[in-house]
Formats: sequence, C-alpha cells, structure tokens
Amino acid sequence: MTTYTAISFMNSPAFVQIALEDALKLVAKTNKHSYELACEAFAMEVPNVVNQVAKLVAKAAQHCADEANKGNFWKA
Repeated sequence: MTTYTAISFMNSPAFVQIALEDALKLVAKTNKHSYELACEAFAMEVPNVVNQVAKLVAKAAQHCADEANKGNFWKA
C-alpha cells in the first residue's frame, strides 16, 4: 500500500500550481484585496503574504496526503 506524504504532493508541479493559485485567492479575499495585488505582493516577496501562502499550501498538501491515505482522495 502506498503511503502519501505532504512532501509527495509538494513535489508535484501541478499540485503546487493549483495550491498557490488557491492560496493567493484566499489571501486576497481575506485581506480584501484583488487577486492581482496578492500575486504582485507574492512576486515582490512581501513577508506577510509569502508566509500566509506558504502556510496554506503546506496545509493543503498535508490535507491531500491525509485524505489519500484514508482512501478518500480518489473518490468523486
């Protein structure tokens, strides 16, 4: 049986792309800014934005690993 880890998800470029986009959208919404502004702040390496996005992506990777290990990940 395969055991999934957060790192295995973080090694997937497709996962990272989707997780980053979703995290940036959430950071923008939470801070009442536009998605474009959040992307610009992330690109400029604004510490608060980078930290928030990193935490969200890490949590998403762990959540996906947990769900995959429960067998729930592949269910529609």
